[in-house]
Amino acid sequence: MIKSNKLIYLALFLLFTALTVAMVFVADSWFWIPLPFAITYLAKTLDVL
Repeated sequence: MIKSNKLIYLALFLLFTALTVAMVFVADSWFWIPLPFAITYLAKTLDVL
């Protein structure tokens, strides 16, 4: 169960990171909106939260 949660968190981290990078190019003044989600899921993946 714990391993599958980490995989879900990793997938969500990659998704929000890709969304953040895409928003830098598309709407650069709004790229910071998905940034906290990417950082949160990175922390959950690395098990520091």
